[in-house]
Amino acid sequence: MAVKTTGHFDDVIVMIDKMVAVLREEGQSDIEHRDRCENKQNANGNSKEDADHEISKAKDAIERLEQAMKDKKDEIKEIEKSQGAAKKTMADITAQRTKDKAAYALALKDDQDAIVLLDEAKDALGKFYRDTSALQVEPAEVNMVAAKPAPNTNWQGGDYKGSSGEARGVIGILEMLKEDHRKQIKSEGQDEIDAQVSYEKEFTALTRNFRALEKTKGACESELASLGSDRQDQTETKTDAENDLADEEKLAKAIAADCNWIKSHFDKRRASRAAEVDGLVEAKEFLAQAGSPSDLEMP
Repeated sequence: MAVKTTGHFDDVIVMIDKMVAVLREEGQSDIEHRDRCENKQNANGNSKEDADHEISKAKDAIERLEQAMKDKKDEIKEIEKSQGAAKKTMADITAQRTKDKAAYALALKDDQDAIVLLDEAKDALGKFYRDTSALQVEPAEVNMVAAKPAPNTNWQGGDYKGSSGEARGVIGILEMLKEDHRKQIKSEGQDEIDAQVSYEKEFTALTRNFRALEKTKGACESELASLGSDRQDQTETKTDAENDLADEEKLAKAIAADCNWIKSHFDKRRASRAAEVDGLVEAKEFLAQAGSPSDLEMP
């Protein structure tokens, strides 16, 4: 505003104008300092929130991954148990098959030896009766043994020729025993074939199952390794976020040292400064009225 002065206080009025300008500059500096601190503190607060959020996310991820790793390890253990059971079954059925084969071989030998002995016994009887001309035994006679009556005497012309009727019966019995052994050899042979086929089928199924379990185990181990890698990544992320948070905490202290005072004193300083400016303006107006005439433009 225009003020009429007499000129006696021109220098003082100039000084007042400079003081008012300085006060207004200080006020603007406080405003800029306040705004700068608010921006820094807001940015710092946001950064700390981001770091806290990253830490929380990483912790949750680590917990989930560790649980998944535990579950996967349990799954691998179950697979290994199944593999162990399959191996044991394979060993057990192989041992039993070996035992059964040995028993079959022994039984076969016994049957074959029995047939040899029966043949030897038959040959011995046949030879005796051939030598004594008392009996000629043909294979076709075997089935007729029971139909032929035994002779009443073993003596002809005073010499002992043997009991041809009873001999036929004995030889028939030997043939029947041989036939029984042959049938047994055939039956046991088929049983052995069936047992071997059954063993091979079961062993093959167990082998395939074991290989399938091995493949599943390999996949589980691969998944476990991947989970471990993910957990390591999350652990590193958590560590980085914790370091960032620590840095932001340090920065917050530094900001506080520079900004807390402006936050707590800004309003008081502004009010005091405004009062001081008002006083200086009032003084300037008083001096202007009391001094020599001049036109002053108040800033």
